[in-house]
Amino acid sequence: HYFIQSNLSVALSMTSLQIIGAGLGRTGTTSLREALLELGYSPCHHMDETFATQEHLNHLWKEIYRSRFEETCHDDSKNYYLDNLLKMVFRGYVATVDCPGYMFYDKFMQWNPEAKVILTVRDSPEQYVRSVQNT
Repeated sequence: HYFIQSNLSVALSMTSLQIIGAGLGRTGTTSLREALLELGYSPCHHMDETFATQEHLNHLWKEIYRSRFEETCHDDSKNYYLDNLLKMVFRGYVATVDCPGYMFYDKFMQWNPEAKVILTVRDSPEQYVRSVQNT
């Protein structure tokens, strides 16, 4: 936790997200990312980014997931901690789509009220399930 705690002050400044993807994976998020990059919304965070260029942040992702999903405490200090972890990971991005960003779209909307929110969906739940099963 030393690294995380010593860098929380860095997290307080986050480049404003201009685009917030609120759709689940397997709903066209890769195509959306490519379109956003073509339109100049770069860098754009996507699940591929997490594995390809952010491997050094795996310890932060573990803390984010633990803080958001595993602990039952929802006090202000936990929220402050989670918020700052997210700001560290997403600092510098102008757009985010796909997992894991969609899980925090509500926080991103609070921090970036002028951002455009894009919700990608499948035509039906059955189509979504087929797509996930074929991945």
